Amino acid sequence: MLRDSNDSLGTRSLPALDQSFPSLSVSSTTAELRKSASGRVSGYEKLPVSLFDVQFFDDDEDDGNQEFQCTLAIIKPEVVQLMYKVECIMAQNGFIIKTKEVLRLSRDQAAEFYDEQALAPYFTKLVDHMSGAPIVVYVLSKKNCVEEWLRLIGPANVSRAKCLFPVSLRAIYGTEQGPDPVANAFHGSGSAAEAVREIKFFFPNST
Repeated sequence: MLRDSNDSLGTRSLPALDQSFPSLSVSSTTAELRKSASGRVSGYEKLPVSLFDVQFFDDDEDDGNQEFQCTLAIIKPEVVQLMYKVECIMAQNGFIIKTKEVLRLSRDQAAEFYDEQALAPYFTKLVDHMSGAPIVVYVLSKKNCVEEWLRLIGPANVSRAKCLFPVSLRAIYGTEQGPDPVANAFHGSGSAAEAVREIKFFFPNST
């Protein structure tokens, strides 16, 4: 749930942008793709960067009997330089960062991840966007986590997010000018079952 309607994302208390992050360089050698026994691509290219220790936060919200669960969240290329600010927003909204990876997908890997959208007219654009620069992938945990993360990031259509949910993350950080859900800053699993599949895609050894 977004907190404090006048400052729901806590932006006034967030730290200044880390100016060192945009200068990260991607290794010129692409990691060799490795197929698992199930055929899934598992050799995505991890970026050669040292990350700060992931901070774990207590979920102190009164969520009643809502289920404690995990979801997959992605910071898309257009917002990667704001990674630390986004993590502060995650914490302020009660999300626990269980796993985090900065990486770069190949086109084949991006296409496989979004294979359920393969018939969409924007599919090629989406694959190019998600494989063209680094992304940050998280496993987040919280009560009712799937729904709460989707609520925080807002609708996939940036224009709709700006109009109807102006304090959502996609409304604030999305750069897509048209109706396509491509440069909308964030990804979130659409359901609990989808979260399981997507987490296994990036973190096959997760439990």
